[in-house]
Amino acid sequence: MAKLLGREQSGDRRENWWLHTGDDGNDRITVQTVQESDPIIARVDRVRHDPIDRKSAFRFKASIPATLIEDAARINAKEWGIAYGEAFREIMSNRTDRAQRVWKTMTHGRDYRMFQI
Repeated sequence: MAKLLGREQSGDRRENWWLHTGDDGNDRITVQTVQESDPIIARVDRVRHDPIDRKSAFRFKASIPATLIEDAARINAKEWGIAYGEAFREIMSNRTDRAQRVWKTMTHGRDYRMFQI
């Protein structure tokens, strides 16, 4: 059984810290990050269907939630053989070919369609 240790809210993101017992009987702390995607999807939908918003967002392709960028960094850090922090910085700087592939997936991939214009 898990016990909630604490919670922190920052904008539309919330982090929960849980204490639970692992399979080996030792205590573990798990951090759960939750971000509501409904406001982001609603904004994308407005821009997608409103000609005035569409003109003001002429370079707007997508609105990707931060938690999805963090997930991409975790996944790609393992694939690239680097630390999570390095992968996150590389993706956010968008200077390497592999970081550009990550952004292309998020701005054009069908799994992220609800966040795209």
